[in-house]
Amino acid sequence: MNQSLLLGALAFAWCLSQSVAAPVTWQAPFNITAASDIDTSGTLVEAKNATDGTSPTVNVGGEAILFEAVAIAPNNTNTGTFFTGDGGDTGDAAFNTVLDSHSYSGSEWSFQLTGLSPGADYQIQIIGGGDTRGCCSSRNQRGGDGESPENISGDFSRSGVGSVVGTFTAAGATQTIRLLPGINDGTDPAISGYVLRAVAPPTPQAPTDIALSNTDLAPDTAANTLVGILTTTDPNPGDTHSYSFADTASFPDNNLFAITNGNQLRAASALGGFGNRYAIRLRTTDGDQLSYEENFDLNVEAAMPPSALDFSATTVLLSTPVGGGVGDFSTVDANSADAHSYALVAGAGDADNGRFAISGATLEVAGALPGLGAVMSIRVRTTDLSGLSIEANFSLAVVGAAVRINEFLADNTSTPLADEDGDTPDWIELHNPNGGSASLSGWYLTDDANNLTKWQLPAVSIPGNGYLVIFASSKDRKPTNGDNLHTNFSLNAAGDCAA
Repeated sequence: MNQSLLLGALAFAWCLSQSVAAPVTWQAPFNITAASDIDTSGTLVEAKNATDGTSPTVNVGGEAILFEAVAIAPNNTNTGTFFTGDGGDTGDAAFNTVLDSHSYSGSEWSFQLTGLSPGADYQIQIIGGGDTRGCCSSRNQRGGDGESPENISGDFSRSGVGSVVGTFTAAGATQTIRLLPGINDGTDPAISGYVLRAVAPPTPQAPTDIALSNTDLAPDTAANTLVGILTTTDPNPGDTHSYSFADTASFPDNNLFAITNGNQLRAASALGGFGNRYAIRLRTTDGDQLSYEENFDLNVEAAMPPSALDFSATTVLLSTPVGGGVGDFSTVDANSADAHSYALVAGAGDADNGRFAISGATLEVAGALPGLGAVMSIRVRTTDLSGLSIEANFSLAVVGAAVRINEFLADNTSTPLADEDGDTPDWIELHNPNGGSASLSGWYLTDDANNLTKWQLPAVSIPGNGYLVIFASSKDRKPTNGDNLHTNFSLNAAGDCAA
């Protein structure tokens, strides 16, 4: 289904140059109140003062740091690439000179670190644009890199002055650093300067724990059935891990299982019924070839039939094309490790089965729908891994445009609505004015009139006469358990592109 909810005609676009870059790991932002808040870890590579004026030397803990004057933002304002004045007072005249100027842009922008040694570890401390003016002191920006859109820091402010530290291992001689608008008042992202330092890599330490997301097995589990997901606790942040079986001579049940796709534990062959117990030993190995091992007991539960069959929608759009999704089935089952298959079956309430098909757990339109207002009936069976099943009937009303945008806010400051992170990003409110539940499966939101399928809504529903708030935060989160939804774009109160 290629449907879009149109938010209006804004228009923004930017182009970032592509270069060899590494992902940056950002720490929590903080406020600088004195020169001593400059991080002096490692060895100084360079420090920049965002201006074409003076190059002050700031003394921090006995180290003299020369902030070289460089106008590092693009030429995007009538004052050139920087603004001078009103940076605040830290009690250090030289550091105040750094804060008294900042480079900025009207939207996201980037600059390049050059002359890096590939494979070496670096730390960059970005000093936010110092600005105590009433017009601008509440503005925020975020740091990012040119490699991973999800590697974005939290907001750091102007009036604080806010700062953020990021670490990376150079992938080449250059590294892209991005400045993005903040979640809260992201007007004109700016920096007063930055400090780049070479740092020693962390001392390799062995993993300390392995976790398996599930240890219960359904009766008669079939080969290739997913048992659970493996994760590792490691003192070295960002370490990667591989998994393997250990001491198979003492743990022969290892042979009954397999590790696939890096971290998935699966049954390698058919397993037994209730009462069977399997003992396995697993090893996790990090990038430094340090490892940790742990034993796991996997137990087969008694086979119990499903107790309920649910469907996420009570309506279907008249305009839904053949192959378009209507909603998703889910099963309540006391066997926590069980899996279920779904099928349309004959019986009471099956009058409209022929109009639909099931793909996985999703009901799809397979033929012509009746007219607006018609109510259709289908009968569905859910079957678990033990072959136990239940059936249920569902009614679907044919409706027109069931969901509409009721309200949206592109400047969430006057009456802020906070998300689960404590941020107050833009938001969009959807409304289902009809009496029955409406599935959003197959629907989209977008901020680009030329890309109407930019962000697909997950398989969630809005109850009859209900509302749903979606945060336009660029965080791109699609939970289906009732937690907050976040688009992969943000709105701009000054006017951008949204569709």
